[in-house]
Amino acid sequence: MNDKQTIELTPELLEQNPILALALSAMSLLVIALLVGSLASWIYLIARVRRGQPLLEVEPCVPRVWGLADLAMVAVLLVACQIFFATLYTRFSNGEMQGEVHGQVSAAVAAFASLGNIVAIALALMWMALRFDVSPQHVGFRFKGWWRQLQIGAIATLVVLPVVYLLMAAVSIGLHSEYKHPLLDEVRRNATLTSYLMGVVTAVLLAPLAEEFLFRVMIQGWLQSWSVSTPKQIVFGARLNERGLEENHVMAVGLPVGPNTEWDVISQIVEPSNSYPPVVSGATQVNSTVGGADHDSNSTALVETYRVFTPPWWPSVATGILFGLAHWGYGLSFIPLIVLGIVLGLLYRATHSIWPCFLVHFALNSTSMLGLGLS
Repeated sequence: MNDKQTIELTPELLEQNPILALALSAMSLLVIALLVGSLASWIYLIARVRRGQPLLEVEPCVPRVWGLADLAMVAVLLVACQIFFATLYTRFSNGEMQGEVHGQVSAAVAAFASLGNIVAIALALMWMALRFDVSPQHVGFRFKGWWRQLQIGAIATLVVLPVVYLLMAAVSIGLHSEYKHPLLDEVRRNATLTSYLMGVVTAVLLAPLAEEFLFRVMIQGWLQSWSVSTPKQIVFGARLNERGLEENHVMAVGLPVGPNTEWDVISQIVEPSNSYPPVVSGATQVNSTVGGADHDSNSTALVETYRVFTPPWWPSVATGILFGLAHWGYGLSFIPLIVLGIVLGLLYRATHSIWPCFLVHFALNSTSMLGLGLS
């Protein structure tokens, strides 16, 4: 049996297979819609720049509470749950852990291993709640402001996807390197509907959520908090009410140095142009009048001091590179995936939410699986 079978598309073949014809038509319409939406999104971003607005406003956030020890524990938990669920499936289904060719993991085993990632995420959220007394929203599963997150994710998807696919095509043509992925290879080898659906569940839903949780939420969230953490807090983490701010950093952000400044980090001046609600997660709100004097309504600004800060940009780049290198064994596709990872990192830096990043990742893998299904 040949591993590769090609079928020539002819009008006669499409007439005999109306479902295939409809699928190809739908895919063509999807590509056209993606290109039109991408063009509109680029025009929108260019218009923002011409008006002097940032491409994406960065919302201030509280530092993440976990440390390197918690990050290591979550990584071990993800691997352990993957192995446990994959072993559990093979034991109760009398299946094999690996396929017949090149030791590839079967699509069903990959799906159950990815299901273990979801259990690991739930356990990690429980650990954070018990150890640091924080909600899933602090960790990155934010549902408040979901409409804005959806808009950001949709625009980012339309902007980024064509760029990523162009980079993949350039790498493939220029460097003569094909995109390789064990799951896609297994689905092609075992071309059944069950195998394909298992691959869709794994690649479209479970894997993006697990990868975004590990790279953006855990790793990037931890790196972003370095600048407002002590060495001990970087390693072991700390609750929000246990964090202190160095005096020189307080002076740098313009806060008065005194006994009440502790972790009252960056002051937010409430203006009509500020589209973000104050961040008050676990923080004590302190109201004061600028300068400590009375002013009229045109010169008075209410300073609301919270435990918030604007995260640096370099963790977005660092985690983007790590994300791409994690796909090192998949041919040279890690090059465009580094670009994708950096963009996803910038999305998380601006929103502090996993959902816009997941939406972009979901859309990329969905289009890939659609293309695989038609092939």
